[in-house]
Amino acid sequence: RYDFILVDLEQDQHSPDWLTGETFLAACRARLNPDGCLLVNLILDDTPAISAALFRIRQVFGDETLLLQLADHDNLLVLAYNDGVPPLPQSTQLRAAGSRWGLDFESMIPLITRIAPGRSPA
Repeated sequence: RYDFILVDLEQDQHSPDWLTGETFLAACRARLNPDGCLLVNLILDDTPAISAALFRIRQVFGDETLLLQLADHDNLLVLAYNDGVPPLPQSTQLRAAGSRWGLDFESMIPLITRIAPGRSPA
């Protein structure tokens, strides 16, 4: 069992459909520890594909999903938690991690949203 699984795959500069399929996602979830997290880097080029992918992720992980999207990137980062979204780190922790990794994690916090429940895409 794993604390963290990172999935970052592409096929012809897009995320393959199977990457957000129920079979693959359920297999990933089954391999997570109870407090584990699956991070999926999606590269999708249109709104219907994005909606369908996020819907399938929510079918497997329910409400325990967050989305990080940066305006100047085509990537969508989806964090799917096995058993509850943890509380956000304190500013001091974010600054310390940012210093260590050379990233401004504090500026990313407002960009993280919970994926809202939705209906099946048409």
